[in-house]
Amino acid sequence: MEENVREQAAREDAPNVRVMTEAERENYQGVTLEQAPDGQTYTGDQDQAEREAAERLHVVFAQGDAKGLRDELLRRFLGNHWKLKLIGIGSAIALAVFLFFIALPAVAMFVVLGGILFLIAQLFSF
Repeated sequence: MEENVREQAAREDAPNVRVMTEAERENYQGVTLEQAPDGQTYTGDQDQAEREAAERLHVVFAQGDAKGLRDELLRRFLGNHWKLKLIGIGSAIALAVFLFFIALPAVAMFVVLGGILFLIAQLFSF
């Protein structure tokens, strides 16, 4: 008995589904017809009109803060995550400076020192 009550409640909650007629299928323009509880059918024309109005209307929200022109220019030039991009650019520049002014001279010094030691070793090997 309890299962029958549950099945009946599930049937009442389930929407009524019907197959579109041939004429409805031909005239279908992307608007789903739904049946209201009072048996009347309606379309979502109001929702569609609201969506079309929202697509035409473009609103830009700006936060009024005192960060200044520099921040606004950097945001427009580099995008929303301009601080992270500047950190990345600064890191790349620091790495390039390190490689050019510290690592490259150190490697060159070791190559020259190795060449000198090789020549000295060749001199005493005879």
